[in-house]
Amino acid sequence: LNFKEKFNFVFMSLVLNHISVSERPKLFEAIRSLLVQNGALVIYQIVHLEKTKPSPIWVMHLIPSHVDYPYLAEYVRSVKTYFTTVATYLKGNVLIARN
Repeated sequence: LNFKEKFNFVFMSLVLNHISVSERPKLFEAIRSLLVQNGALVIYQIVHLEKTKPSPIWVMHLIPSHVDYPYLAEYVRSVKTYFTTVATYLKGNVLIARN
């Protein structure tokens, strides 16, 4: 993520489940640095609603690069570390964060 320009928004779709939990903060930090003031990070991501209610899409676990779907509360808490405003929609599958 070595861009010279800044962006109004960054959109990610089904990316986090391929990135380890320990690497996700680095990704959020890098994306935040790419956004203009009040820019937005828009994420579409399948999530586990709770640790006791995993996502029913079990077949994705067969993909070698698949790490795991994030747990909604932990995922939102992590994003809030880097962005001032975070909102979720569609049971957490869409997240919009602004810096």
